[in-house]
Amino acid sequence: MRILRIAALALIAIILLSSCDSTTGKSRKKQENNATLRVENNNGNDVMVSVLKGAQRIRLGRVNSLTVRYFRIPQHLLFGDTELQFSAEPIGDSPRGSSTSRRVYLSPGERFSFVIRP
Repeated sequence: MRILRIAALALIAIILLSSCDSTTGKSRKKQENNATLRVENNNGNDVMVSVLKGAQRIRLGRVNSLTVRYFRIPQHLLFGDTELQFSAEPIGDSPRGSSTSRRVYLSPGERFSFVIRP
């Protein structure tokens, strides 16, 4: 009787632990299909980062001064090789204007690094 109870508890523990995986196979594949932007802000000001596709500008988020932050490029912007450009605009009063990356072609799963100079 005791062996049966231990086996039942072990089976329940295995079932519960196997269901704790928060990332399903489908969402893992979706994450792999996202292009990633790495922003290194070496400037003394916080910046707001946007992605530019043609005349469209989509805000990705804020990067604090002297930090590195990663962003996922929205899936709807990527169709095969897509020409994109990235912009970083200082937040607050800054004598320095915005920084813009060169134009790049990104596909799903690729990564691009954007360094903001001091």
